[in-house]
Amino acid sequence: MLKRSLALLGTGLLLLLLTCRSASPNESEVGALPPVTADDLEPVYLTTAPPESQLAVPHISTRNRIALQLPSGRPPLRRVSAFTSSPDSLYLLEWRTNTIWQFDDDGTFIRRFGHAQSGERVIEAGYSLHYSEKKRRIFVADNSGTLVYHEDGEFDRVIEKPQYSYSVAETPEGQLLVCSSTLQGPHWVRLGEAGSIETFYSRRRPLLPPGQEHLSAFVPHSYADADSQGNIYIGAKVPYQIRKYASDLSYLGDFRLIPDPTVVDPPERLSPEEWEARMRGQTPTHSAVHMLSVIQNRYVVTQILNPDLERRLHIYTLDGEQAFQPISWPYYFLGANYEGFMTFLDNTGDELALVIGRLEGDGNE
Repeated sequence: MLKRSLALLGTGLLLLLLTCRSASPNESEVGALPPVTADDLEPVYLTTAPPESQLAVPHISTRNRIALQLPSGRPPLRRVSAFTSSPDSLYLLEWRTNTIWQFDDDGTFIRRFGHAQSGERVIEAGYSLHYSEKKRRIFVADNSGTLVYHEDGEFDRVIEKPQYSYSVAETPEGQLLVCSSTLQGPHWVRLGEAGSIETFYSRRRPLLPPGQEHLSAFVPHSYADADSQGNIYIGAKVPYQIRKYASDLSYLGDFRLIPDPTVVDPPERLSPEEWEARMRGQTPTHSAVHMLSVIQNRYVVTQILNPDLERRLHIYTLDGEQAFQPISWPYYFLGANYEGFMTFLDNTGDELALVIGRLEGDGNE
């Protein structure tokens, strides 16, 4: 059923985020850093051998297409940065106006909220959306923290720490996983019900050398999801990696990723002119993990974006092995639920549409 297939979809699409963080928070704002950071940790790979070369090609059946019906006279909705859904509604975040658009599951417009004219708490710089079925709330990763809204768009509260929230996800127990991404580097924390903050991943960004100040607007992508046992999977943009943690936040290991053939030099090697050209062109500066979802409690699905905007789907087992051959895919991956229903954004035509698909078959067949 369409409503069930759209429920519990993870945090949405971040095509490109240009907003510059105004300041870097101190460590108290993101929780105490662990004794061993991601920079100090020597990666331990979950698999000991390279992925098998003889793998099945994944078959993704596209079952539904939902055209989003905008109000009369409204220009096309293009700058979508995030997506989530409840059993009855679809929510898309328009990053240029920091507005959340709510549609029913047939694509009919319901309301907008979160923007300056809405009368609710204003989204300063929204990056990610997550709907919690347990809490029946929408969580927005924002510069000011994590904003919380009711399903009808009414503002509930703000979780102020960590500030500079970039991505938000949830464990099976309902604990929030929040990435605070600053000029110091990304920090992943788990928030307890009593307001506790546990930092389990941090990466220090080196100081920018003279002439590289144009990189101050660079915010690394980072995504997370959890399986039914509470194991946490992080997809990081810099460095290109997927890292696995146990429910007690102990480090389990890294996935041995298949190198994407389109990886180019990181942005630290771009000249100011090249950087500005990429920013104006609104294209990724280098290949990176885009989106990460656990599906069927069996696979970790990611999409790799590169400067040519090629979209490649990579599907791994929960143990870090490549399950299928990577494939190019025409739509942007927005997230998936445990049952395997995946949602994609199609902005290639005159209308904006959501495409619902499902992974079929087995990588070993």
